Amino acid sequence: MTSKKSLRDMEEALTAATTKSQKAHSEYTAIQSSYTRLGDSWRRELDGVRQEMAQREALLKKEADEIAGKYKALVQLVQEREVARTELEIVKKDRDAIDQEWADGFRTELTALRQELERNSKQAKEDTRMTGQVAGFYLQALLC
Repeated sequence: MTSKKSLRDMEEALTAATTKSQKAHSEYTAIQSSYTRLGDSWRRELDGVRQEMAQREALLKKEADEIAGKYKALVQLVQEREVARTELEIVKKDRDAIDQEWADGFRTELTALRQELERNSKQAKEDTRMTGQVAGFYLQALLC
């Protein structure tokens, strides 16, 4: 009986071991399947994050390029404005010089005209005085 009992104990131990082995294998398979699904899920999520980051990077690059273009245009406008301001200053100085030259010429002309008018006025007074004297002589000569 001992050998039967021992055989039965061994069979029970074998059955229990087989059951435990099958249970362990089933749990291992479930864990392996869960691990695979979890890895696949993480890969899909990581791919989604990578795509989103690539889209954001593309958008940021596009915005940065637009900003750089606007900045370059602004720099160009500022430089053009400075050139225009410099040209305007030159034109203003030229205009001021021409205005001053014209004013000086006008003053000179006015001074010359005033002097000529004074000379003519003196000459007219002298001519009137002389005419009066000549008229006085003729009148005296006629009366005499």
